[in-house]
Amino acid sequence: MSTGNAETSNKPNSGDTAPQTGASTPQPLPDHASERNAHPPAPTLASSPPTTAAVGRFIAGTDERCLWVDPLANDPRVKAGAVLLGDIIDHYVRNFNVLIDSKPSYDVGKLKAGSYTMTPDENDACTFVLNDTGEVEKKELRKDRDLNGQYYVVPCNSLVYIKLKQRLRLPFYLIGRHNLKIRYVYKGLLLGTGPQVDPGFEGNLFIPLHNFTTSDAKVYITGKQNSFVSIDFVRTTPFTDNLDIPVQTRTVNELRQYLQTLGNPRVLIEEDKVKRRTVEDYLDGDKPRSQLAQFQSAYQRFEEGTREEVRKLKLWATIERIALFITVGSLSIATVGVLIATINCFRGFAADLKTETREVRQLVATLKADGLEQRLSLQASNSVRSFTGVQDKISSLASSSLETASNVAELNNRLKRVEARLMQSQRDPTNSASTNAPKPGS
Repeated sequence: MSTGNAETSNKPNSGDTAPQTGASTPQPLPDHASERNAHPPAPTLASSPPTTAAVGRFIAGTDERCLWVDPLANDPRVKAGAVLLGDIIDHYVRNFNVLIDSKPSYDVGKLKAGSYTMTPDENDACTFVLNDTGEVEKKELRKDRDLNGQYYVVPCNSLVYIKLKQRLRLPFYLIGRHNLKIRYVYKGLLLGTGPQVDPGFEGNLFIPLHNFTTSDAKVYITGKQNSFVSIDFVRTTPFTDNLDIPVQTRTVNELRQYLQTLGNPRVLIEEDKVKRRTVEDYLDGDKPRSQLAQFQSAYQRFEEGTREEVRKLKLWATIERIALFITVGSLSIATVGVLIATINCFRGFAADLKTETREVRQLVATLKADGLEQRLSLQASNSVRSFTGVQDKISSLASSSLETASNVAELNNRLKRVEARLMQSQRDPTNSASTNAPKPGS
């Protein structure tokens, strides 16, 4: 089954040769292979069987057959598994308006040898952050500008979503594979999605981008460094044979209906994937955030809470210092007041004491002479009485002495007489006895 079978048939379908409203006649693909290397020239569309007569340029809602009928199916260079070179990409875009929508954003200067470079949309880039109430909300990425052009600021430790400016339109026989430009990879950015774009996808891609570094990154929107994502296109196995599908089938919706009636096992891309237009359509109500950003946010909240607590503690410490200062000041004032009162009291006491001293001195001065005279008179009278008593005692002692002396003299005389008698008696004991004999009547 190949498209070439229909084109070499003797009875072509009427739709194959009928002129298409608004469709332009595709130009043969020029051969640029010989310009890129020294190998012999590859066969071109001009030397191949005509393959562009069956389908025309993509016109939305009118003629979309080039999405399932490959106009280059007979080109020997475009085989299953082949990566399209830049000239073939350009041929598909310019002549059939597939792969990349040619009107709003196609730039031939972004073509590479085997890929096309896509750039960020200047009005659609966001991330999800926690607001002041702790809820996750969408936040537009901040934009800035330097000498190299305008750029998005991708915060450190964040997950952001950047819409691509180019609108893709992939046929059912081609896939797209995209990846981040290598200079952003070296800056620590990582593309957070699978690289394949399914056949039949139409729309703008949103690039989930991780910044695992500790510093903000720049993704340029304009200028020479605005190359952001590179995409290449690969041919799949043949999708269909134009004999399988009625000629009157012109749009993808008609193709879906026809395949559903046949119960055809061929799988087309889901309609809801084609209808996605915003990042919320891709997220299905989720609001993902980077784990590092969540940790950083939690740490920031903890840090802010700690700072608030420290601020409160400092405030309370300040209040306590002020209260202590006031207390110490009050005590100092009270102490000074007590000291002043004590000093005043002492001064009053000293003044009273001085006054009393003066009064005592005055009293002493007035009473000193009279009192001393009275004391001297009293002492003199006492002395006279004492002296008189002493004289009396002396007189009494003198008379006692005289009497004692007379008694002593008399006693001495008696002793002498007794001694004389004893001596006499010793000389004349007879006389003595007679003498000593008592007389009658004595």
